Amino acid sequence: MASATQPPAIPPTMRAWVRRRRGPARSVLELATGLRTPAVPPRSSSDVLIRVSHVSLQFTTEMVMKTVPNLPFTGPWIPEIELSGEVVVAGEGAPAEVREPGTHVVAFQSVPWRLLAGHGVLAEYVRLPGSQVARIDSSLDMASASGIICSGSTALKMIRTAGVREGHTVLVNGASGSIGSVLVQLCKLRGAKVVGVASGGNEAMVRGMGVDEVWQRFIPVGLHKE
Repeated sequence: MASATQPPAIPPTMRAWVRRRRGPARSVLELATGLRTPAVPPRSSSDVLIRVSHVSLQFTTEMVMKTVPNLPFTGPWIPEIELSGEVVVAGEGAPAEVREPGTHVVAFQSVPWRLLAGHGVLAEYVRLPGSQVARIDSSLDMASASGIICSGSTALKMIRTAGVREGHTVLVNGASGSIGSVLVQLCKLRGAKVVGVASGGNEAMVRGMGVDEVWQRFIPVGLHKE
C-alpha cells in the first residue's frame, strides 16, 4: 500500500561534485549546478529517490579519478558509491521499510556500469533500486552511517564465513582501516578475543574499539610488550 505521507517539493535541478579530467580529487572535482534532478520513480517502480545527506569518500575512487580518463563519458562524471540520506519518493515495488518519505537510509550505487558511466552519488539527489537501499535507525548519525555499507558488509561476510564465536582468538590485520575497524567491533560483539595489527600512530584508536592486544605492524611480534 502506498504511503499517505506527502513528499516534499523536488527541485528540477540539483548540484553535484563532478570531474571533467583525470587527476586527484582535490584538483579535479568541481561543484556543478543546474544538473537535472533524477526523475521521480513511477508508482509501479521499485526505485527510491533519495535526498543525500553524506557521502563516503573511497580510496579506490581516488585511484580511478587519477588513472581513468574522462573520454568515455558523455557528460560530467559524478563519483562515489556510498551514501546516507532520507527517502523522498519510492515506488510501490521498493521494500516496505524504505518506502516512507523521510525514512533515514543508507544506499550504494552499483559499480559495473552505473559508476563507470559517471552516475555516482556525490550529488544532492540520487535514484537507486530499492534493493540497494537499507533503512537505518534515526538515532544513528548520517555521517557515521554513510560509510557502513561496503566496509560493514565485507566485515560481516568475513566473520560469518570464518564462523567467529565466543572463545575464538582473531587476528585483525589493518585494525584501524575501514574494514578492520568494523571487523574488530563485530568480533568483540561475538565474544572473541581480538588482536589488532596497526601502526603505532593508530594504537589509541584501535584500543578504544576494545581490542585485547595491539601489535604494531613494523615491530617483530617477539618484541611486543603488553
